[in-house]
Amino acid sequence: YDHIGSLALEIQQFEPARRAFEQAAAASARAGSEHVVAMANVGLGRALWGGRRAAEARLPLLRALALEESIPTSADRLRLHESLVQVNIALGRADEASKHADESVRIVDSMKPPSN
Repeated sequence: YDHIGSLALEIQQFEPARRAFEQAAAASARAGSEHVVAMANVGLGRALWGGRRAAEARLPLLRALALEESIPTSADRLRLHESLVQVNIALGRADEASKHADESVRIVDSMKPPSN
């Protein structure tokens, strides 16, 4: 997904991050890359959330969730579900937040090396 958007998120420049992720999502949708579309939407949701726009952040995160099967890494799936936890808590959707928190725990557990 878009590196400019990621950098902007790291330095808490949420509006430039939002614009970069919107452009990345549109370009990757035209190219047909579901994984990139999903991760650009996660970035867009995180940028909107960081800019205190939780209600707007939910839609791109739900778009990414619909493409979750295309997300190849556990770390990226974890980022999606953690973002959904934050946004749903902010919107007073405790049941949804709990569901995504449970999924986050499952993902983390799957990332742990097997114990002997």
